[in-house]
Amino acid sequence: MIMEIEDKDFSMNNTSVFKEQIVDYQKKNPCCEYYPTCTHPKHQSDSYLHKSFNIFEDSLYNSLLTKNIKATITHLWAFVTYKNQVINSMWHNHYRDNGKEQLTALMYITDNNIGTMFENNYVTKPELNKWYLWDSKLNHKPLETETKETRIVISTGLEVNG
Repeated sequence: MIMEIEDKDFSMNNTSVFKEQIVDYQKKNPCCEYYPTCTHPKHQSDSYLHKSFNIFEDSLYNSLLTKNIKATITHLWAFVTYKNQVINSMWHNHYRDNGKEQLTALMYITDNNIGTMFENNYVTKPELNKWYLWDSKLNHKPLETETKETRIVISTGLEVNG
């Protein structure tokens, strides 16, 4: 099951300057030591975006509390697809085999119609300022298409507390 949790307060912070700052962070803090020759989608930030943008921690934790979910962010990153690029789409999940219950969440930062498909055939309808939350074992992938505008998605891994 994919849960949707709207954060009505996030919209006041989701400005063009904010989006530029996320893209700048991704460029300065790429996904891994192999960038840009890595095999996963190229334009991802490191896993510590929430340390520089604590608005994501605040938004996510407050959103989870509305559903009585207590969890800890283990990693959080930006996935950027630039205008007129094809999204590198491959099935994957974010489960880490550590014996703990884990959730994955994402938020669309830019207005676009490119959703995320899940192995159960559910496809998100991207809405701004909304967290999409699911069990980390569930395989998913972004829809494979060319972007008309730059697409920014924030993704995170969570460990459930208690």
